[in-house]
Amino acid sequence: IVLNLIYDQGDTYFTSGTLNVMSYMISQTLLIALTFCLFLIVSNRLNRELESDIFRRKLVEEQLKFSLEEKKTLLQEIHHRVKNNMVVVSDIHEILYKSDNLSAVDMNLYLTKLTRDVVQNYTLGNRVSFKIKAELILIGTRQASPIGLIINELITNSLKYAFPDTEEGEIKINLQKTEDQIELTYMDNGIGIPENFDWYNTNSMGLNLVKMLAENQLDGSIDMESNNGTKFTIKFNIET
Repeated sequence: IVLNLIYDQGDTYFTSGTLNVMSYMISQTLLIALTFCLFLIVSNRLNRELESDIFRRKLVEEQLKFSLEEKKTLLQEIHHRVKNNMVVVSDIHEILYKSDNLSAVDMNLYLTKLTRDVVQNYTLGNRVSFKIKAELILIGTRQASPIGLIINELITNSLKYAFPDTEEGEIKINLQKTEDQIELTYMDNGIGIPENFDWYNTNSMGLNLVKMLAENQLDGSIDMESNNGTKFTIKFNIET
């Protein structure tokens, strides 16, 4: 009985058993290669997903960090304004206590004392001179309070941003009657506000507060000029 058939392949002879072995080895090799390719595909996909997850996680961490920093800054701003509001109210009460008129505030005394109290919280204050000129005007506490908050915000803004660390500066505050209105002007000779800066529509909490106090609390108007420094002009009527 012939167990194997002989196949003529040129000068080489292969038995059917040999072909079966070779076929098996080739199929196994192909299977291994296919498995390896699938492994690479899956591995690359998993790596991309992992990198994407890491990126998203880092992005979320950065967003959370930024949000926390924003909240921290906001809390500091709120604390600063609450503290300054207490200074404004305290100064009004002190001036009223020492005055014969308990319903109106001497604005010259008030602005002078308020400026001194605000400046003492900043090391830069000793390099900035203040010139305060206010006519003999008595204003009720309802209007004196927002005026004090406005001046406080503007002084704070000037001391923070208007003067570089090595530069001396000057701030002028004037309060006068102009026909049927009161005009409050605040000027510093600092670096000024950038030309393309829209202060009226800014996200700055301080400047928005100044605008709100001038327009809503004093029922007045506010304008800003930036030329050799920054100048704010606020006009309003005295309540009777």
